[in-house]
Amino acid sequence: MATVQHLAKRFDDTIHNYMAAIDDSLNPSREMDEEMVRKAVFLVRHDGVQILSFNEERLLLEAIVKDAHTVKVVLNFEKLTAVCACPQEENCRHKLAVVFSLYQKIGSLSEWVAQWRARPAEQLNLLTDKRSPVQWVHIIRNAWREPVPDYTKRNYFYFEQLYDGRLKNALSFVPLEREWKVFYRTYAHLISLMEVWETYIAGTQEVHHSFFKTWFDDELHALRDLLEQLRIQHRTFEADAFLEHLRNLVHDFVTVKDGSFSQRFTVYQLFWTSLFTTAKLRKEELASFVRPEPRIEAFFAILLGEDVKAKKLSPDETPDWVQLATLAESETHEQALTAILMSIKPNVKTFLFEGLYTQYRHQYVRF
Repeated sequence: MATVQHLAKRFDDTIHNYMAAIDDSLNPSREMDEEMVRKAVFLVRHDGVQILSFNEERLLLEAIVKDAHTVKVVLNFEKLTAVCACPQEENCRHKLAVVFSLYQKIGSLSEWVAQWRARPAEQLNLLTDKRSPVQWVHIIRNAWREPVPDYTKRNYFYFEQLYDGRLKNALSFVPLEREWKVFYRTYAHLISLMEVWETYIAGTQEVHHSFFKTWFDDELHALRDLLEQLRIQHRTFEADAFLEHLRNLVHDFVTVKDGSFSQRFTVYQLFWTSLFTTAKLRKEELASFVRPEPRIEAFFAILLGEDVKAKKLSPDETPDWVQLATLAESETHEQALTAILMSIKPNVKTFLFEGLYTQYRHQYVRF
């Protein structure tokens, strides 16, 4: 095997990406994260890391870390993952120690640690200010200050690791007061989803497309649970500004024209069926569109009990209209259900046999 120095220089970008993932997933203001980094640095500085081998074909690096018990760590340079034999899940001091030992061959580990420890100053200063939606958005977006690497759209496993790490970072600043916890978590999930939107959409066109789609479904479930909790929890007058800001965020999100309206519309519907449920708010929201997209117009017509006009639909819009038909059925809006079903009828065969996996078709046959 080539020397560790030569290997580190050769995979300079890969090592920096590992370090970026560590920076994103760990927060120095959390005691357990700070302790993990400190112990990993101790292991490196006391020669506790030994690189055993590197598989050129599979791009796997094997190392052992001499801790209280010697453990084996494997880094996959292709997938940017790390596996350790210790029982700790996710990050552990052993994985960090191996990455740190490689990094110190191409950079200053001391400088990196110093910069990492100094990072929360801005966020902690923000937390001393009066609570506001702008403050929350700033804190959460600060967790996403570094661009999402382009290659994550081709590698779901690294995308998932990066997303979970940055979301965890944002959630580490959740307010102490019980009544604000769900509010903040809702903001964190929504803004984090917005921050990775382009990568997620691009990922649905890549080799790991099914993983990205499953991830999106899971995020929708998480948001749905939060919105249901938010809907029933007691809210003070102070919460009005946060709700209004949330409505504006969701409105701006659905109006972006980037070819992903269908997915954006799914998120939009979630908020307006789960959280913003008064007729007054829904009428105001519909009126805020100069020329509402037909699907948005039909959506609010169903919720407000108004007539839905039958329109000629393009095949790629059919899944959205099927969901609107489901909504009309749940709202017992017979006119809307009939009008939509008549509109989608010419596209039913294409939708069932080209747009759905076999195991999902039976859910729609009842229509």
